[in-house]
Amino acid sequence: MLMWNDLCLICCVMKCLHYVLSFLIRARSNIFVKIPTLAAGMLICFVLFGKIAFDLSYEKFLPGYGNIYQIQMVYTTGIGTEQKSETDYAHTFRPVAPSMALEIPGVAAGTSILDPWPRVLYDGENRYEAESINADTAFFRTFPFKVLYGNPSNLALKGNVFISESLSRVIFKGENPVGKTVFSDAARREPLTVAGVFEDVRDNTHLRFNMVSSLEGYGFNWDYGDGFTGYVRLHPEADVDYINNFALPQLMERHMDVRAMREGGYSFRCYLKPIADIHITDGETMESVIIISILAVLVLVMVSFNYILISVSSLAVRARSMAIYKCCGAVSRNIFSMQFAEVLLTVAVSVALAVLFLLSGKDVVQSLTGVTLESMFYGTRILIPVAVVVSVVLVTGLVSAWIYACVPAAHVFNHRNYERKGWKKFLLGVQMAVSAFISVFMAVAVLQYERVSNRPMGYEPDNMVLCNLSSAGVQQRQLARDALAALPDVECCTFVAFRGICEGLNGMPLVDYSTGTTLGTVRYTWADSSFLETMRIPLHTGRNIPNEILYGQYAGAPLPSLISESLADMMMWDDGSPVGRLIENLGVSVAGVMGDIVVDSDVGNLQGNTEPAVLVMPLPQNFTEVSLTIRLREMSPEALSETDRLLKELFPKEDIVLRTYNGILHESYRDTMRFRNSVMAASAFMVLITILGLTGYVLDEINRRSKEISLRKVNGAVVSDIEALMLRSTLAIAVPAIAVGAICAYPAARVWLTGFADRISLAPSIFVAVICILAALVALCVFLLSWAIANENPVRNLKSE
Repeated sequence: MLMWNDLCLICCVMKCLHYVLSFLIRARSNIFVKIPTLAAGMLICFVLFGKIAFDLSYEKFLPGYGNIYQIQMVYTTGIGTEQKSETDYAHTFRPVAPSMALEIPGVAAGTSILDPWPRVLYDGENRYEAESINADTAFFRTFPFKVLYGNPSNLALKGNVFISESLSRVIFKGENPVGKTVFSDAARREPLTVAGVFEDVRDNTHLRFNMVSSLEGYGFNWDYGDGFTGYVRLHPEADVDYINNFALPQLMERHMDVRAMREGGYSFRCYLKPIADIHITDGETMESVIIISILAVLVLVMVSFNYILISVSSLAVRARSMAIYKCCGAVSRNIFSMQFAEVLLTVAVSVALAVLFLLSGKDVVQSLTGVTLESMFYGTRILIPVAVVVSVVLVTGLVSAWIYACVPAAHVFNHRNYERKGWKKFLLGVQMAVSAFISVFMAVAVLQYERVSNRPMGYEPDNMVLCNLSSAGVQQRQLARDALAALPDVECCTFVAFRGICEGLNGMPLVDYSTGTTLGTVRYTWADSSFLETMRIPLHTGRNIPNEILYGQYAGAPLPSLISESLADMMMWDDGSPVGRLIENLGVSVAGVMGDIVVDSDVGNLQGNTEPAVLVMPLPQNFTEVSLTIRLREMSPEALSETDRLLKELFPKEDIVLRTYNGILHESYRDTMRFRNSVMAASAFMVLITILGLTGYVLDEINRRSKEISLRKVNGAVVSDIEALMLRSTLAIAVPAIAVGAICAYPAARVWLTGFADRISLAPSIFVAVICILAALVALCVFLLSWAIANENPVRNLKSE
């Protein structure tokens, strides 16, 4: 049975709900401002805080992730000279990780892999795309990915692969795939045997793949081939500092001639990096997380203060009602409960609206953040929106309820409005400052993205497409040139060894044999004589490289090659032209000097200095794995379709997939683009919330000063005088607050920009422009809202006096 106290509690709750619902019905215009702003603010907070939590959760789904490390290598050149430089990167020699497991106590397992790369699988007539890594048999001992079927030791056999559970379901429709054969090429020349199935890899990892191929057949050398990524798993009691400072250097000295390297002016040094730190310290991730965290907190504060501002603005109307409740026996805690219940109900409706928008716009969220909703709020991360809602309820509920509870009962006998002008001005100023802060950052992010996406590449990527060919001999290449030249939409084409320059080129040390000093790293590839014309790279001095059909005459002689200006500068040839000179360790002679071009990791490496030094040599006739780059006269669907059709006729056994250079380049900028889009979305929401808050403030001021405005009109004031009155009082708060917010954005923007080698200048014009635009927006809003009262008949407001 219900006790008397329970009945009293139920009655109190029902009274609160009755009050809240009756007020919400009466104050529909007020609610139509509160709910959309709350919903919009919480929606953007859900996404921003979810993205932050996702970035901070990388690798933490792996059992024992704290004991797994990636091997980093520091490559030092110019030892003993003023040009000494260090390059810290995540690649190393293949034997390092396995040797650590064998020779260093405390290392439980070590594996070397080749980074993920796209592959195509054929099962019958069906074509599937996969993201593959090449790994040795210790891979599944180092990483705790669960193997569902098969024996990991079978990775020792060349041609064996392990596939993920989801890829297995797509290809084999739920059947056990172990022992089945697929092919990696359209001609069915390269069979792959499925040796096992492993559990799917989650999205919050730096190592995304759904297929593991055998590493058998790749070199196992300490002297060259530093394109492998090494990982080790340590025992929990292992001393990482000891391994980094003593065990690893001793291992390198046992297997490499460290002394000879240092005498040659270069050295290699390895150390261990926790895998949980790889993503958060990669590129601009850390700066983006910090800035997005600031934006998310500001959005949360903004939406809370906006609700409080609207509540305080309506206090002039509702204060007498609060005083009447107190005269009728209500105490402060009753008023507090009623107001807090109003906040709870309003927030509940807003949350439902925000969740509805979030679910319906999940594709938009994924395009903005690069993360699916399922991954963003997986597991304990689902508590993020809960924490946001609780924070909003506590801030808005406690503050607004306390303000209403403090209304004195004597106010019922007071004919003056209960104004709380100080609260309103402070909250409006905070909103303006936050909006200016985010708007400045939006402007900086947009300008910086335009800078990095349009920076000079040294060649013209517009209207260029490429495709990779695995079996294009010299005769086929010549036939393709002739056939493509006959197409009216094709301007020219070139063949390059292995892959296009926008996909990354190989590197090797550049040694000055006269001094024995390693000068740095040079990127190189093989190409034909159409390379410069197709890429539109200027030739500064010398002559072009010969075509491949003349390659035979250079047998046993240094190959005539093109070098970039930076490579010529690196060689420090002060006495005359570089044309005709030999670069001994590369085995080439300089035929000409071309302009610098951006290649390899420089395309997406926005944090480091680019390496434009490139060596281009004649394409040998026996090369079959090449990249075909085609320059179209116009990038139209018809031109792409006709080119694709012709290539499929010329190479019927190849997997022809045309990709645009601009598409590949823009993909390398995707993190910067997503950051820009996130800031733009946050800024748009903030401006919207600020305008809604400003609307509530101005309408309340108009209501509070309606009689004053009428008296001014009776005494001769015209419409422009009334508009000027409202503009002065509002802009006196808005403009200083906007200026403060814009100035506070300067250090944050400066910190974020330090992650870019090529960055914009934080010119004062950016801040002045944002301040002027926001001030003009505020002035326009006030002007429109004041128009009605400025043109109203003053008798209407004075007839009750």
